[in-house]
Amino acid sequence: MSLIFVSDEPDYSTLLSSALDYSTYFKGVKVSSSRIVAHAVAGECPAGCSMPYTSTTGYTYNKWASCSPDYEDVVTDMGGTYLSLCDADWGLKMETLAKDSIVKSSFELSDIPVVQTIEVFVDNVSVGNWAYDPLINSVIFDAAHIPIAGSMIDIDYNILGGC
Repeated sequence: MSLIFVSDEPDYSTLLSSALDYSTYFKGVKVSSSRIVAHAVAGECPAGCSMPYTSTTGYTYNKWASCSPDYEDVVTDMGGTYLSLCDADWGLKMETLAKDSIVKSSFELSDIPVVQTIEVFVDNVSVGNWAYDPLINSVIFDAAHIPIAGSMIDIDYNILGGC
């Protein structure tokens, strides 16, 4: 699940006492907190920023976008991306958010392995919650154990027919 906050104002939510309470709540929605990420497109922190705006009548002026420390805290806590609302290139922003929202659960191998020799490491720790799929020559993580975004995945194996 990807949450994307877009706002030119600080967060004024009052249901929970702090931004990190929201992170805790959102992480609790999924079986594995590694399956959820939060992003924000908001005013630059700490000072905010201005952006050109053209009204429907054709008049152009600058609008102000305030920083939202609460969005920034939630994004940081949930491993997301915080982007400036004031940048002109929204195409690049959408591409960045799309890439940063994909949870990768399978990793294609570059050669055909000797299956019994496959070892998988996540952030230098050996893990066993995966399976090898010979049809796509990939290691696939169990749904509840997909590594969080930014994890280092290392897959070691002997090559079939290699020396």
